[in-house]
Amino acid sequence: MDREADFKFYQELSVGVIPAGLRFRKPARTSRGTMHTRACWILQVSHPGCASTGAGECAPLFGLSVESPEDMDRGLKELAEHPALVLDPVWAAGYPSIVMGMETAVASMLAFKPWLPFFVQPPAEPVSIPINGLVWMNSAQMMEEEALARAASGFSCIKLKIGGVKWEDELHILRVLRRMYPPDRMVIRVDANGAFSTEQALRVMDELAALQVHSIEQPIAAGQWDTLARLCRNAPVPVALDEELIGVALAADRDALLDRVRPAYIILKPSLHGGFAGCDDWISRASRRGIGWWATSALESSIGLNAIAQWTAFHKPSIPQGLGTGSLFERNFEPVWEVRSGNLCFLENAAPGDWLISSDHP
Repeated sequence: MDREADFKFYQELSVGVIPAGLRFRKPARTSRGTMHTRACWILQVSHPGCASTGAGECAPLFGLSVESPEDMDRGLKELAEHPALVLDPVWAAGYPSIVMGMETAVASMLAFKPWLPFFVQPPAEPVSIPINGLVWMNSAQMMEEEALARAASGFSCIKLKIGGVKWEDELHILRVLRRMYPPDRMVIRVDANGAFSTEQALRVMDELAALQVHSIEQPIAAGQWDTLARLCRNAPVPVALDEELIGVALAADRDALLDRVRPAYIILKPSLHGGFAGCDDWISRASRRGIGWWATSALESSIGLNAIAQWTAFHKPSIPQGLGTGSLFERNFEPVWEVRSGNLCFLENAAPGDWLISSDHP
């Protein structure tokens, strides 16, 4: 479609918004605090020219996303009244999670299968995506037990969130893991979520290099481009950017960030980084500069995870991705994927049924 046809198509959409909060089975600790619940909204879309409805998830992470709770209330109301707003790049830049929700909902409507937003037809061959086994912040003992349990269950890539307990304790966990699983058997990643000062980050990265750790995500807080550039130039461990990408929506700003910092990798979260189109744009710009990437979900429900996993599968990733499973939540929508030996596998015969849910689900 051309832009005028796109605008007309979106203006004719009917958009319903359903709150669908999630509750963690156990508190989820991060370097920014502990989460007990997860806010999300389900968009349901229909069009006079389509026989099917579509569903998509909007799942901002408040305190990290560019959206605030007040923003979401305003943005979702505006979208329901004027669906074509999602095509406005200025408006869309302020609502990346809504953009992802609309992309998913429209794709699923056009596919005539709300649970298959991107696979218009079920794949002819089984689809599986290598993923990392994530170890959440906890006590040092619990983190060590979880890391070893994930390794024993078949994950060949383990990612530890660090910066929540003493670094000496976290380093001990990494040493135990590396003694049991050498580099040719286990990839180890760490995610600092910006927890360290520059001096701490340099010391931490020296010790990570000795253990042949694959990469460190966001070693220092976002917004320090020049300092981060120096770290990337001198780091003995590859640096991956995550939070640094949030809110960087203009093409010129994305180019400036990648050119100035020159990270080894960028970590893409469609709910935070401009939806799927926004992440495709990041991939294109990074690839031209020889910068690698992988995708990560951001605690979405099964609806959002399904969409992110299918989008990731289209890119045919060769390295482990950071995709969740939805198992952290007490109640969730029916899954379309399951984990088998460290891979997220599409359930070929999955048919979760009607996404026309009530506001008290899950």
